[in-house]
Amino acid sequence: MSSNRNLLFYFLLPIALLLVFALFFGGWALHQLKQEFDGNHQLTSTDLKTIEKAALFSQELSEVHQQLMSALTAAEEGRMNELQLYESHSRLVDQLAPMQKMIEEMANSPLLRAINQGTSQALAQAFKDYRRFAIMSTDIIAIDPSTSARYLHQAERKFLEFNTHTSRINQLLAERTRLRTDLTAESFAFSVMRQLLTGLVVLFGVLAGLYIAVKLMTRKLLTITQALTQLARHQQSPPELPEVEHLQQTARGEFKHLASALLAFRDSEIKRLETEEENYRLAYYDQLTGLPNRQQMLEYLNHSLQLCKSNQRLGAVVFLDLDQFKNINEAKGPEVGDLLLQQVALRLSAEVKDKNALGRLSGDEFVLVLDNLDHQQEEAAKVAQDFAERLRLILNQPYQLQGESFRISASLGLTLFNPEQQEGNSLFSKAESAMYQSKKQGGNLCSFFDPKVQAALEERRWLEQELEKAVEHQQLELHYQLQVGQHNQPLGAEALLRWKHPERGFISPGQFIPLAEQTGLILPIGHWVLQTAFEQLQTWQQYPETQGLSLAVNISAKQFQNDDLVRQVKELLSRTGINPQRLKLELTESAILEQMEATIEKMLELKKLGLTFSMDDFGTGYSSLQYLKRLPLDQLKIDQSFIRDLPDDQESAAIAETIIAMGFALQLDVIAEGVETPEQQEFLIRQNCRAFQGYLFARPQPADELIQRLTGSDPISAEAGMSEENSG
Repeated sequence: MSSNRNLLFYFLLPIALLLVFALFFGGWALHQLKQEFDGNHQLTSTDLKTIEKAALFSQELSEVHQQLMSALTAAEEGRMNELQLYESHSRLVDQLAPMQKMIEEMANSPLLRAINQGTSQALAQAFKDYRRFAIMSTDIIAIDPSTSARYLHQAERKFLEFNTHTSRINQLLAERTRLRTDLTAESFAFSVMRQLLTGLVVLFGVLAGLYIAVKLMTRKLLTITQALTQLARHQQSPPELPEVEHLQQTARGEFKHLASALLAFRDSEIKRLETEEENYRLAYYDQLTGLPNRQQMLEYLNHSLQLCKSNQRLGAVVFLDLDQFKNINEAKGPEVGDLLLQQVALRLSAEVKDKNALGRLSGDEFVLVLDNLDHQQEEAAKVAQDFAERLRLILNQPYQLQGESFRISASLGLTLFNPEQQEGNSLFSKAESAMYQSKKQGGNLCSFFDPKVQAALEERRWLEQELEKAVEHQQLELHYQLQVGQHNQPLGAEALLRWKHPERGFISPGQFIPLAEQTGLILPIGHWVLQTAFEQLQTWQQYPETQGLSLAVNISAKQFQNDDLVRQVKELLSRTGINPQRLKLELTESAILEQMEATIEKMLELKKLGLTFSMDDFGTGYSSLQYLKRLPLDQLKIDQSFIRDLPDDQESAAIAETIIAMGFALQLDVIAEGVETPEQQEFLIRQNCRAFQGYLFARPQPADELIQRLTGSDPISAEAGMSEENSG
């Protein structure tokens, strides 16, 4: 209650000060005006008393006046020095002094009272004026004779007034009365104006002081208000409030109390937030490593499930357990064990972009959530497996703890989750189960919970490793499938890549070629294929039956985009000396359209060397006349998917007919692959297709078998390869 009264005093103080000033200055101004008015009244009374003696001392006044004239004349002629003039002035003053009493008696005479009410006053004023001018004249006569003469002239005029006819007394008295009234009015007006100006000046000063005081008080109030606003709006941590701290140190009274209260409230908020943060940390984070605990990881996993559902991608949970942690903890003590866990947490955190995706569940168990991996299960599993393997290798590196070096390994378990799965605990359990599977196999492994996924990943990893060995040990080979004309005459062949594994035998190109594309092995493989094709054409030039055959070689998108391709072709042409027109490079639509302008430029550069181009699998991509007209192609190859159902399937027949017509319009050769029946060939011939490839004519076979067939008497017929698998 006391604080409210004190604050109210601060607000009412300016109004109170203004009222006190108004009352004080008003009283003082009225007092000053009254004093001036009383003074003027006293002068008027005095003038009335001097008028009584006006008629009686005319002669005496004449003598005094004569002395005054003599003194002025002497001063002007230089006959009197300053001392003499001063003595003359003193005598004049002494002579005029007694005449005051005579004037007073004159003013009280019945005669002057009978003239009119103002006669006495006018007579007294006339003497007073004369006396004043006379004294002033003698006072400055030694300094300024001209001014003294002017004053003396005034005195003489008054003197003559006393010596004039009595009838003129009324006129003189009236004139003197009017003069006194004018002077009094002017003096009073001046006093009023002076008091008013003084009041305005003082009022301005008071208002300026009040403005400064109010501004200082307002600034303090604004500081308090802003501090309250900042405290009300703070989201995470309270503001510093340096202005409030300054106010608390410099202010007094209630403002000091308010500032102290605000700072106390801020400090309590800081403590409250610190307590909440500490409680949150205890509830959701591991105290040893600072990583999220199981509860926090469950919440993060639920968030990842929602994210994967929105993006229609798969995620994975990685469960990790240290293999030798228990032995180290028991042998070296909990202190070393804690240091080891902290270093493990640091290594894992360094590999994870989102720090909330990694947590410690308990003991030496850690969990990692990977989201937005891929749309396809196989690719998502591959990404998760690779990441887990990297973590496993990182954790295998030595640890330096208290001057000793330690090595440990980790067992990891993985499980994929799709957008439909919503239970986080079950995913943790599956990943943990997979981790124990790694433990059972000796540890230091990564295992998937899903046996199918695990098997697929192991197969992929084995295939990748074996493919590297195949390139290194030259296990790859080329088979050749014959291409014929409408009369089954040999036109050429297509080189088809084959891999004969020493244990598994032939592995389908559909398995290892996409893997080679993903791993980058396609570049050395592609160069080997190109080199082998050149050497094969060089061999064919030795036989009359094969000298005119062309050889089609598939070029991958990565190989064609390689800047070194043109140089490689030039080098091979120079080394083998083959006819470049016999080599046909087959490109897919995806390889051509990826970088259209650069592709056209490189095709033209290779065509200058004499090579020809065929578009493989035409019609399965984004076939368009707009780009087809620009490409320097020589041939279109109809994909076998459009040949398989001929001639019965209407849609396939229409597509094949359209492609053939398009090639004819663009002056391009057209070849159909996958021809297996005479009916298919007959239909294509009717549509003006002139080149064919498929089991009806020959199966893919090694180079020596093809040469033996073409140089021997074995005819090309449907019996050549109908029983073989079509792997071209």
